[in-house]
Amino acid sequence: MHAITLAQALKSFILEQGWDTKLKNAEVLRIWPEAAGKNLASKAKAVRMSEGTLTVKVDNPVWRNELSYMLPELIKKINLHLREPILQEIRLV
Repeated sequence: MHAITLAQALKSFILEQGWDTKLKNAEVLRIWPEAAGKNLASKAKAVRMSEGTLTVKVDNPVWRNELSYMLPELIKKINLHLREPILQEIRLV
């Protein structure tokens, strides 16, 4: 009989249930304030992560414009934190 650790068993269970994508998406939403920075995160709220796209709500057009220039760096920063390229695009609404 082959013994496995609790961590291995949990990882296997999560994969079998198909929860791995949902957990990764939730992690993107969780780290948005850290990645964006406190000031920006207070003006741009991450509202949804699905199929590689993070939707960020920005009410102020000036901040939306400013943020549009930062998107490639934010995507890189978030993916670096996650250690895999989960985030492909940030959509500003």
